[in-house]
Amino acid sequence: MSKVKDYYDSKLKARHRLRRYETRHKKLSRAKNHNGYYVKNEKIHYHYEKYDCPERTFQYNKIDWDFYHETGEISYISETKVIPAHIGQRQIRDRVEPIFMVKRIERNAKPWRKIAARKFRRQNKFNEDTAYYKGSTYKRDFDVAWAIW
Repeated sequence: MSKVKDYYDSKLKARHRLRRYETRHKKLSRAKNHNGYYVKNEKIHYHYEKYDCPERTFQYNKIDWDFYHETGEISYISETKVIPAHIGQRQIRDRVEPIFMVKRIERNAKPWRKIAARKFRRQNKFNEDTAYYKGSTYKRDFDVAWAIW
């Protein structure tokens, strides 16, 4: 950070002002060179409205993991789910406010992968004695799903 040469009120305030100025311009120069930053030009404000959602029934297929671990073949089980009538909430775009903000690009997906793997482990569909939990087999199965999704 550069040293403060001239200041009007206090040197502390001038140093703070200069630090903010230099940080902003350093980020902006990185954003122009595509070095992990981008410029956010607008901020979207939303408001929510409630609506009545009727009862719905839908059918989906899921993999039978027990059959898969015994035979190695993929088999699907058809299940039906009923969602009762409820009051839903929908997001409505209200207004767009122009702003200037330099933000850092988040490139690390490791925390999200760890959270998803933990949720995948805690589904209570398998016993801890099965071969599925030995080693890191669940991580490999999860990585396949992560790569496809």
